[in-house]
Amino acid sequence: MLLSWIENEDAPTQVRAWALRLFPAESGQLTISQLRQLLAPGDPELSLEVVRSLALKDEPTAMTMLKRVASDQSADEVLRAEAIVGLAGTPQAHLETLAELTGAQSQVVGEEALRALRGIPLEDRIREQIQKVSVDYPKRTPLVEAALNPTSLMTGIP
Repeated sequence: MLLSWIENEDAPTQVRAWALRLFPAESGQLTISQLRQLLAPGDPELSLEVVRSLALKDEPTAMTMLKRVASDQSADEVLRAEAIVGLAGTPQAHLETLAELTGAQSQVVGEEALRALRGIPLEDRIREQIQKVSVDYPKRTPLVEAALNPTSLMTGIP
């Protein structure tokens, strides 16, 4: 029943988004192709649920779509940040994209990318790229420090 609501193009997008939110991702009934079509209309609420559904799929095509959304400067910043959250489950596999996004003009996007990189080993060139973010965006310095030196988060904690 939920799938019929999701696929019903005449249904209000809020209803479709609600049905998608409730739809069990592990069922395998909703394909990447269907999710791509749902993302296309550009409705913010439905698009957000599509991105969340893609994040639950363990498929390279889903991750590619999340990278595309996260990198799309014309997309809503909350949608982009949610795509980064989806990529954060396997940050090493998306290191280049996440490192690039730390320098995004959008504060929400840049900060979410920095959060995704916390606690993982980083190559020197990636560390240097992230360090430059502090110069361009000083407000992100605490998150840059946390990404580069995760133990700094423990300072002052008994």
